[in-house]
Amino acid sequence: MKKRKTLVLVLFLFLALPGKAENQGDKKYQFQLKGGARMVIREDAHSATASLNLWTPAGYAEEGEEHGLAFLTAKVIKESIRARLSARGLRQVDCSCCTGPDFSFFSLQVPSAAVEKTMVAIGEALRSPDFSLTEAKKNELLAEINLSKKAPLRLAFNLFLNRTFPNHPYGRAPEGETASVSSLDAEKAKRFLIVHCPASELSFVAVGGPSSGQLASTFSYAFNGLSNETFTAVPLPESSPLSGIATASLEAGPSAIVLGSSGPNFTQFRQGVALDLLASILKRALSGEGQDCLSWWDFRRGSGLFAIAFQGDRKTIDKMAERTLILLENVRNGSFSPDELSRAQASLLAAFAESNGNDLARQLGFFNTLGSPVALDTYPPVVRQITPAEIQEAAQRWLSPSRIVVAKVIGQ
Repeated sequence: MKKRKTLVLVLFLFLALPGKAENQGDKKYQFQLKGGARMVIREDAHSATASLNLWTPAGYAEEGEEHGLAFLTAKVIKESIRARLSARGLRQVDCSCCTGPDFSFFSLQVPSAAVEKTMVAIGEALRSPDFSLTEAKKNELLAEINLSKKAPLRLAFNLFLNRTFPNHPYGRAPEGETASVSSLDAEKAKRFLIVHCPASELSFVAVGGPSSGQLASTFSYAFNGLSNETFTAVPLPESSPLSGIATASLEAGPSAIVLGSSGPNFTQFRQGVALDLLASILKRALSGEGQDCLSWWDFRRGSGLFAIAFQGDRKTIDKMAERTLILLENVRNGSFSPDELSRAQASLLAAFAESNGNDLARQLGFFNTLGSPVALDTYPPVVRQITPAEIQEAAQRWLSPSRIVVAKVIGQ
């Protein structure tokens, strides 16, 4: 009889999947307009499609007291891009968006022949978003917030953020709260766009498609004339996790646990990679016990994040959390074998090699937007170089008992 598997959710997984930086002769170019907007092109002459990403620093850490404004503004821009694409006969091209603490990004996959028309449509949408959509998008966001109140993993994750980053912008519910979102309007969204999406801070990424010369010319045409306001990121205060167990209840549904702590930022890249390997070791150990597990580390402009999430019946998730804490203690004590590290390295490198154009576009945009000094090409060699002592040190520093936060939502 097969064991019943507990659902494990990875939150913000898009940051944990490295793009394919080792390539077979593909060329990478970077251009910058006079206004500051940057474009990164990774040529791939053999691809029939292109992956496009637009990144801005309009994250929810920049909202002040108007929680939910970053999500709302991104929804308006996304819908405006869709409308512009449709007007240009590109109804088959969809646009998705994601908002994190330090950024919002918009992702599209298009036929190579349609890349230039798509870029022009995106530029038009940024210059003249349809803010008449604000009320409809606000109602959509409010509906999502109401649904999240019934989702144990979402509730557990928000509780985890609040405990991991107390009195800090990273500790907010990312999508905002009902009261704060209800007070938002088109004028607030318009101002947020002007201040937080100036030309000087935009990063546009194209993987595949026409030649770099063609794209650079289209980029100049499509993205000139945007806001030229000076953007200054909100200073992020220091914050220490409120370690221990935090509990909330849910009237109906399964239970959920999110376990982890804050982690290294860009300046501590090797320790981040060590935690990535630690996550792989944990995943393999928990999967070997009949539990599907995906775990991750997440870089941010300020402190990063390391977390694992479980959903299931209360008895099972308590057992899994206890088992995870034991495994972490073993790693802090150096009780893991060279074979475990070798398997983790092989797993990460295999995932890296298999990543697609969307992964690469996302990663290039992420690194450009947050100003990381770390090139994607350094990831594979660092994975190979990490030693057992470095994994032990990272676990001791970032995942000590005095730092670990356990956020639990108990379903009925």
